[in-house]
Amino acid sequence: AMARLMRTLLPAAMLGSAAAAPGSLRATSSGGAADSSAASTSGAFSPQPWPQGSSQAFVFLFEWSWDDVALECEQFLGPKGFTAVQISPPNEHIVGDTWDVRYKPVSYNLTSR
Repeated sequence: AMARLMRTLLPAAMLGSAAAAPGSLRATSSGGAADSSAASTSGAFSPQPWPQGSSQAFVFLFEWSWDDVALECEQFLGPKGFTAVQISPPNEHIVGDTWDVRYKPVSYNLTSR
């Protein structure tokens, strides 16, 4: 799972951007022309990709397992044009019940999820 995840994520990291997603979404009006509103005039949301290179966004998959991150990248995010995801820190960390323990490393061992 780790090797598959790295094959998915490393090409995006090599682009020099920690988070780039040409497939970011924008709303369209009911006629199909892009506008800056978050919802169309009919009340329905119709996402459309931004033109290549005009917008950057990333997906944060906090606490996802390696297998689930790889699957999401391969089956959904990649085909939709996203080129990067941010994950929880992968290194060994202190033991605790709060969300912030992931940010308290004790080594560089990749022992999570």
